[in-house]
Amino acid sequence: MSQHSIKSFSAALFKKPFYLAFINIFILFKRPLDVLVRYVLEVGDYPKRFLIRTPLGLQSVTAFSHPDLITLIECFGKLDYRAPKNTSVVVDFGSNIGISALYF
Repeated sequence: MSQHSIKSFSAALFKKPFYLAFINIFILFKRPLDVLVRYVLEVGDYPKRFLIRTPLGLQSVTAFSHPDLITLIECFGKLDYRAPKNTSVVVDFGSNIGISALYF
């Protein structure tokens, strides 16, 4: 774990989104311990395929790097993309790695 990661992780312990993501990793991801270890310790080889429960059902998502995994957790774990169920049109101008398409 890098020095930056230790500081970020320590700071996150005092914020609500950390706990929301922690719980949702176990609810949404198949193999949640693998996801958690990769996320916190920044270890593991990429590309890596993850199975995640999305509003559209179980989806296979490939992360090509640790930052891609962070994006997955921000989108699904921290619920950054949460929207009302009756939303009919979504435009994501900052689509990052394109996983928002799996959310809506």
